[in-house]
Amino acid sequence: TRSIFHGQHALDGLLETTDAKFKEELSHLLSLDIWQQATTHARSKQREMMREVAKLDGMIALRMQDLEQAEKKLTTAKQYVDKRKIEVESARKAAHEKEQLLLSGADH
Repeated sequence: TRSIFHGQHALDGLLETTDAKFKEELSHLLSLDIWQQATTHARSKQREMMREVAKLDGMIALRMQDLEQAEKKLTTAKQYVDKRKIEVESARKAAHEKEQLLLSGADH
């Protein structure tokens, strides 16, 4: 059994070593094969996660385009409704005026 102890004077000693020296010391605690397998697994998982992120980024971009198109359609629909309200109000006023003229002519 091997362990590493850092006293108050050598707190960063192991962390300040070269990569080769660090791996050598680590190999006494953990088989280099396990270390390499862990590294391979971590890199593989990272690539997998990066692919997932790219996929999600693409989906988000598509949904943002969909949202933009929906907002444009909504704006167009609101403008159409506002125009139709004005037209209906104008027709209602004209009908009311015509009704008043007919009623006033019937009274004479």
